[in-house]
Amino acid sequence: MPSASRIPPRGTAMDAANYRQMHLLDEVAKTPEITQRDLANRIGVALGLTNLMLRRLAKKGCIKIAGTKRSRLQYLITPKGLLEKTRLTYEYIQYSVQLYGDVRHFLRERLTALLRSGRRRILLCGSDELTEIAFLTIREAGLELAGVANVEAAPASFLGLAVRRMADVPAGSYDWVLVASLRVNTDIAGELARLGVPEERIIALPHPGALKKISPAEARHPGLDMAAREALPRALSPAETDVVVLCGGRGTRLGALTDATPKPLLPVANAPFLQHLLLQLHAEGFRRFLLAAQYLPEQFQAFAAAIAPALPDVEVIVEPEPLGTGGALRHAAQAVRSSVFVAVNGDSWVAQPIAPVLAEHQRRGLDCTVIAVPASQLEGGAVNKGIWRVGPEGRVLGFRTEAVVTDGWVNAGVYVLQHAWVRSWPTGSYSLEGNLESLLTRAEARVFCAPGRLVDIGTPECYAWANRVMATSENLTVALTSS
Repeated sequence: MPSASRIPPRGTAMDAANYRQMHLLDEVAKTPEITQRDLANRIGVALGLTNLMLRRLAKKGCIKIAGTKRSRLQYLITPKGLLEKTRLTYEYIQYSVQLYGDVRHFLRERLTALLRSGRRRILLCGSDELTEIAFLTIREAGLELAGVANVEAAPASFLGLAVRRMADVPAGSYDWVLVASLRVNTDIAGELARLGVPEERIIALPHPGALKKISPAEARHPGLDMAAREALPRALSPAETDVVVLCGGRGTRLGALTDATPKPLLPVANAPFLQHLLLQLHAEGFRRFLLAAQYLPEQFQAFAAAIAPALPDVEVIVEPEPLGTGGALRHAAQAVRSSVFVAVNGDSWVAQPIAPVLAEHQRRGLDCTVIAVPASQLEGGAVNKGIWRVGPEGRVLGFRTEAVVTDGWVNAGVYVLQHAWVRSWPTGSYSLEGNLESLLTRAEARVFCAPGRLVDIGTPECYAWANRVMATSENLTVALTSS
């Protein structure tokens, strides 16, 4: 369990109150006869607040307060309390993963700019979780760590390194001071300035709650003035981003079901599956849809005309011959207008909002972001699926197709793509999944690992399961989340 000194700040995914409650439940579970004073010391709050927290948890039924033979109180964690502790621990893990990712993304982009400046010696200011993340990122970036300092009374060491008081650090021993602490960094930067550190040499890592508010241009190009940043490519919103839906497959595994109806137009919960898919994307803000069709294209044209009152910007791109998923996507890209676009399979959907993935893709300046889900989240028969080998921060380590999937990160069939990169692909007929590894060798790509379920109507078992989960909801994501 993290120490009490590392309480998450307010405004992040987990606030200090929940953190203290989690820590208190953990301490009570370990030591039922702990005194309130010792409990207050362990979780780092006042004795009165500890008493108040205990009474509130007892009222909620999370702990039971009982007397002992020695006239002392004993705090017994109840089954409800164990569930609450588990929930808060999971929330803390989510907070930690989010914090780690956000800080790493910001630092990598900021430190890349420092490398270009030629001044490489960085003095790290802080001694907590953010400082640890900054320490690792400095090493990975190939910059020189000039040491670790603190503006307050410094601990003896940090990650095996001696920690000096900032007032004792010679000014000529570093090029930059990187402030990374769970304390408000602007306050620390002010203290550094009062100690005589030039303001232009101080880099203050934003408070965790503000990391998401920093503009992509500011994070990637910290040295540019406002006019130069405004000249950079602007991130597109979902409304400005085209969506290509791959609808060309014959659907042979569904047998007679697709003899007269293309797979994406098969009815699910009294409407074509494709209709559910487009309405879900529309609800996220996407507005222009390109249907890459080959088998029975006239039915897609009739569908586009019928749905026009609700979705007026649906265009059917007919392949001149069967092109496979890769060739079809390359062919449809000729009609794409946006510099970044989304591609989705017309016979599947994942319970993961795409808009945040689009924003992250543009913030990181990638060519390709793919969404993957755990194999356990693929329902109705996991067969013939692509599996990603994923490294730190979503790096692509490999890709393979499995006849029967039992574990790993399954390709969800959702991609955010740089238009220019797709236009560089070869024309002709080929499978996208069969050629992903070779295509990605010359691309900056990441896997977005999503926890949500994946529905796929490609087999009779999957199609039957999709009808069951959609029976009570016309919203795809709601149906998958509640099933």
